[in-house]
Parts: sequence; C-alpha cells; structure tokens
Amino acid sequence: MKKPSAFIVRTAAFSSGTAFFLFGQLVFMTLLARLGDPVIFGAYTLATALLNPLFFLARMGMRSAQATETSGELAFQTYRGLQYLLILIAIIVTLGMIHFLSTDEVVTFVLLAIAAAKVAETISDLHYGLFLRYQKQNDIAISLIARSFLSVLFFILMDAVFGAKIAMLALPLSWVLVLVFHDLLRARPLLIKEEKKLSSIKH
Repeated sequence: MKKPSAFIVRTAAFSSGTAFFLFGQLVFMTLLARLGDPVIFGAYTLATALLNPLFFLARMGMRSAQATETSGELAFQTYRGLQYLLILIAIIVTLGMIHFLSTDEVVTFVLLAIAAAKVAETISDLHYGLFLRYQKQNDIAISLIARSFLSVLFFILMDAVFGAKIAMLALPLSWVLVLVFHDLLRARPLLIKEEKKLSSIKH
C-alpha cells in the first residue's frame, strides 16, 4: 500500500489542528454562555467583535509573507520588529476603545483579557510563518490543539474556583503558556538556521 506523501501529511496535520482549534473556540463560547451570566457573555461577544479585526489587521499577513519569501534575505527579526510595532499600535487602539466605549468594570476586564490573548495569538501566528517556511505544519497543529484544549480546561477549572469572570483569564493564560513553552522553543533551532543562512548570503 502506497504511503501518503509528506505534503499530504503536513496539510492534513495543519487542517486538523485548525479544525480542532475552531471547535475548541466554539466549546469555549458554549461553556461561557452556560456557566457565565449575560453580562460576561455579552462582554466577550463585544470584545471579540472589536478585537478580532483589529489584531487581524495587526498581523499584516506576515505568516503568508514568511512562508512565500524565497530569497532568504529578509531576516525573521525584521518581521518580528514590525509585528511588535503593530501589536503596540493595536494595544493603544484597544486602550482607546476601553476609554471611550466602556463604563462597566466587567466589560473592561473582559476586553483586557481578550486583548492579552490576542497579543499572544498574534506572536504565535508570526512564528507559524517561520514553521511554514520550514514545512513544520505539525508544530502549528500541536500549538493550535494545545491552545484550544488548555483554554477550555483552564476555563472549567477556574470557573469552578473563582467564577466565570476570573475564568476569562483562561484564554490569555493558556495561549501565553503555549507561546512560551511550545512556539518559542520550537522556533529556536529554526532561527539558528535563519542566522546561518543570512550569514552565508552576506558572505
């Protein structure tokens, strides 16, 4: 029996990870609707409606740009510097939204929690571009699955102890943990390769 090609395996892993992540987001929202109150759920809906497009714009398609950049002359540090600048702008815009739109403590808390999660997600997405360049779709799938699973698990545990409001911190907490203990660690050897490649081009 013929084995599936490496490309098919990588694509299947990436697609499965994305599907699992989206399913986890649906589960998270369902749990929030059932365990939280209408104010918290409304605040979450508002936060995602405002911040999803904002941080989508902040990414500037840098994942795709890295994956398709073949010359090797543009260092990852260049992408990272631009990404951090755009994240800073997104944070400033978020704080402006909170100042002008929010007079409720719960809404402010949820907006800040979701913004923190989106910052972590955006940095992870930047590293996904590096993974794609080196055909490491499996690492992306693992990251997506871990973010989805941990956010749901942490929410259930934190809701049982602290209530739904504090449990909103499950999202940024889980995504930061995956960023630090998976994405950054898995990216480290690839960055070493990047530095060697750039050095050889310069010389």
